[in-house]
Order: sequence, then structure tokens, then C-alpha cells
Amino acid sequence: MTAVPHFVRRSTIFIVLLACALMLAFNFTASTQGTAPQDFKEREEGVRLYEQDNIEGALTALRLATKKHKEDGIAWHFLGLTLNRSGNVKDAGSVSRGRNG
Repeated sequence: MTAVPHFVRRSTIFIVLLACALMLAFNFTASTQGTAPQDFKEREEGVRLYEQDNIEGALTALRLATKKHKEDGIAWHFLGLTLNRSGNVKDAGSVSRGRNG
């Protein structure tokens, strides 16, 4: 069997690693380009109302936001803050522990 020069082995390894990196980068770019941005208008409205101290309006908007997007941590966070500000500490605690308030 013929010995392969050292630089050829290094070059081959480099090319293979580069090709793998490019495939991973392309796969990541392709998977993120196909996703449409989610509609967070209820959350944004709830946060705005919370910041304006409109507790009832914020609760309505944030409950709708968390119902529509169950994985929206920001909406859940502000729902807990709003419940706490409204004096509903029990439900605020439930929301912070991942239960629906």
C-alpha cells in the first residue's frame, strides 16, 4: 500500500471539516428562513397596558396572549407581574410556577 503524504491527509481532513461546517450552516439558515414571525400583538398590548397601570386591560390581553402562545415566556412573566400588582398573589404564584392563573 502506498503511503499518503502528511499534507494530503491534513488537507483532506480540513476539506471534510469545512464541508461539514458549511452543511450545518446551510441547514440552520434554511430552517430559520422558513419560519414566519409569530403574532405577539396581544402580549405587546398587555405589556403596554401594564406599564400604563391599566391592570384590568393588561390581564385581559395577557391571558389571551398566554392562551394563544403557551410557550411565550414574556407574556407569562408579565401576566404574573400583573396578577401580583392586582393583589391576586395566589394566581401570580401559580403563573410563576408554570400553572395557568
